[in-house]
This record gives sequence, structure tokens and C-alpha cells, in this order.
Amino acid sequence: MKKIILCIITLTIISDFSYASFPVSSKKEIIGSENLNYGNITSASDTPIFGILSISLALLSLLFLGNYDNWILSLIFAIFAVIFGALGFNNKLRGVAITGFIIGLLELLYSIVMYSFIFLAMSATNNL
Repeated sequence: MKKIILCIITLTIISDFSYASFPVSSKKEIIGSENLNYGNITSASDTPIFGILSISLALLSLLFLGNYDNWILSLIFAIFAVIFGALGFNNKLRGVAITGFIIGLLELLYSIVMYSFIFLAMSATNNL
């Protein structure tokens, strides 16, 4: 445990010193707006962030799916995977968004069915 704490402290100190390890000059150059090129900027709707979020949250939901202690996390991740998958249908990497949507939807349905059976069984035996 001491070695882990020492390693974390060392990495923190080294990362703080690395910011000042480059030469700083006092001469500043101001670039005018006529020299900037705005031709390669894409709109926010073309980014595949919703598809990536959808599949990432679907996989996180899959990790918590069988764990009874963290079933709320599984439901939350599955719900957000479905939402982000639906938002990512019209963007780049549409297949990733559809995959995340389908996996999230299947996990959401599985979670709802299984945990409703568990709660019904617990309430039938009065252990709820």
C-alpha cells in the first residue's frame, strides 16, 4: 500500500514539473483573423460522439447486468445507451449508434423483466 501511495505522489509531482519544462519567451506574436483557416471545421451534428457514447454505455451496462447490488447502474446505463443511440442515428458511425441502441434496448428489457420477477417473488414470500 505504501508503494502505491508513493507511486501516486511521485507521478503527481512529476506531472506538475513537466508543465514548466519548456522554454518561455517574452516575445508574443498576435495572429490576425485573416490568417486563420476555418475551412476544415465540421458541424457538431457530424461528430460520432452519440454513437460512441451509446456503445460505451451499453457495454458498461452489460458489466453491471448480472450484479444484484448495482442493478440501478445497469438500468441507468442502458437507458442512456438507448437515448444516445437514438440521437446518433443521423451522424457518422451510424452502425455504432445502432449497435449501442440495440444492445442497450435488449439490456433494458432484460433488466426490467428479470428484476420484476425478482421483486414479484420477494413480495410473494413477504421478504420485500
